[in-house]
Amino acid sequence: MKRIVLVLLLLCSLPSAAIAVSGVGAHVGGSPVKLSPCATNFTRTAPNLCMRTDALSLGVASTACTSISLPDPSAQALVIQYQLIVNGQNTLNATDTVTYQTSSVSNCATIQARGIASVKEFAAINNLQIMEVDGLGIFPVVGGAIWEIVLNAGGAGSAAARQIRGYYDK
Repeated sequence: MKRIVLVLLLLCSLPSAAIAVSGVGAHVGGSPVKLSPCATNFTRTAPNLCMRTDALSLGVASTACTSISLPDPSAQALVIQYQLIVNGQNTLNATDTVTYQTSSVSNCATIQARGIASVKEFAAINNLQIMEVDGLGIFPVVGGAIWEIVLNAGGAGSAAARQIRGYYDK
């Protein structure tokens, strides 16, 4: 009984979802709940949610608009852990910023979601790390594709890294 209650609580927490539960399954917004196996190195932790099972290993994200390989073609959103490292640009009162963002278009002109690390240099700091931000976000997949880009307005060596930690599927 506790397991069923937990599943119902998870389904109820979805935004604006119409929920119907029958003796053979549950449906959210008219779409069937997926309970089939997940992609390699992922395990189903809740209906429609697969989380990574192997160790965290962040890969460097590109400063050019780059396609992200989906772990499964049915992925509707990615759970991405990202790390933003901001180095000083050796300019007093400069604002140093690193942005990790995803897009639904191949030129990254449209922002779907993003993470930002921004800090002001109160003393000139030459290319040394002055801030690190670790984040976990849900980034939407639109039309079966997602692109990423890192925008760097910090000193040399500023960067972003990321790993897909999970995905929502249909």
